[in-house]
Amino acid sequence: MTVKINECSYDDNYPVRLDSYLSERFSYLSRSSWQKEIKSGRILINSTPCFLSSLLLKKGDLIKFTAEEKEEPPVDFSYKILYEDSFFIAVQKSGDMPVHPAGKYFQNTLLYILEKEYSAKLFPAHRIDRETSGIVLFAKNPQTAAKLQEEISKGQKTYTAIVRGKTPSEFENSASIGDSPENMSTVRKKRFAGKDGTEKAYTSFKTVFSFGDFSFIKAFPETGRLHQIRVHLENSGFPIVGDKIYGGDDSLFVRFINEGMTPELEEKLLMKRCALHAASIEIKHPDNGINIKINSPMPEDFITFIKRHRNG
Repeated sequence: MTVKINECSYDDNYPVRLDSYLSERFSYLSRSSWQKEIKSGRILINSTPCFLSSLLLKKGDLIKFTAEEKEEPPVDFSYKILYEDSFFIAVQKSGDMPVHPAGKYFQNTLLYILEKEYSAKLFPAHRIDRETSGIVLFAKNPQTAAKLQEEISKGQKTYTAIVRGKTPSEFENSASIGDSPENMSTVRKKRFAGKDGTEKAYTSFKTVFSFGDFSFIKAFPETGRLHQIRVHLENSGFPIVGDKIYGGDDSLFVRFINEGMTPELEEKLLMKRCALHAASIEIKHPDNGINIKINSPMPEDFITFIKRHRNG
């Protein structure tokens, strides 16, 4: 990876610390992780190794980073283009592929694959979790990305999910959401819904049908908080099938991280991934304002699960 500062979008903020710049510009590594990379000597500033995280960058400095070769976890590369024009594309992704580089994933991401296919830079207009299948929008330029983000915030998004329990025909959750205190969960990134939440959130739900001990529902988030649907469903008493963090026992997530997907773990989760799907999105086109609705059909693993448990 080679980056020339005066080609980036942070020119008004110089001088800036090296570790701050790297964590902001290349967020697939945290600031502490970038500090470790700097200490390792893999960062060159103007062709000279730099070991100082607090070094102040100036406009025109050239950064070169040679990443340590690491094998990334395998993912399901299945995706389909649902819509495309000269401004943006809508992609249907699998339930086992990150949208953008983060953590252990860099090349095994939807953004990396699409940019390689299109031989051009793309800009995610929103994000969904690695284990959430369905629709993701990518803009073809930064201006369209900004407009798309605004339209997505005003548009209607519909998700489908398989949850534990028999849900009411319609229900809602307006509990505020926040990051869980350290003593609330062993999972660092887990969030919670309740009176101490710092982010207002609202999700309405509609039951399509119930089968056995489960329900197939639609979720309509009116706000876009991180993990919102998953948190609100757990808080409502109807956790999503296969959700390792919000499925009712977050110790399963720790086991998954330490051991991978074992047969015993899959038996407890009932599904290898979180049964959440971005099913449709309705927005105004960022250029001409025409209403566009994009749909993604029910994924095969949903169909298989419903057939198995409906007849069981």
